[in-house]
Amino acid sequence: MAFSVRVYFDDFGNLHKARLIGQVRRLADEFGRPGIIGKRGQTNLRIHQQGYLRIVWPTHRQARQYQDAVAEFWGDRVSTRQFQV
Repeated sequence: MAFSVRVYFDDFGNLHKARLIGQVRRLADEFGRPGIIGKRGQTNLRIHQQGYLRIVWPTHRQARQYQDAVAEFWGDRVSTRQFQV
């Protein structure tokens, strides 16, 4: 069973939209191979079209750690939701 985390970009404040999306995407790299594999196909264009970033994590623990890290860095500018795949 895998766990999908969707990141919704609520408020950009004074940050450039593409820069914030790139930072949130690169945060997944910090979690190693699962983060790099989990964000495959999630380009800036796709994120703009869908309205969210979707990263698939192999375990619930890794998905939760990613959500916590996103909240720590961009708490009020983005929101996350977790789904079972």
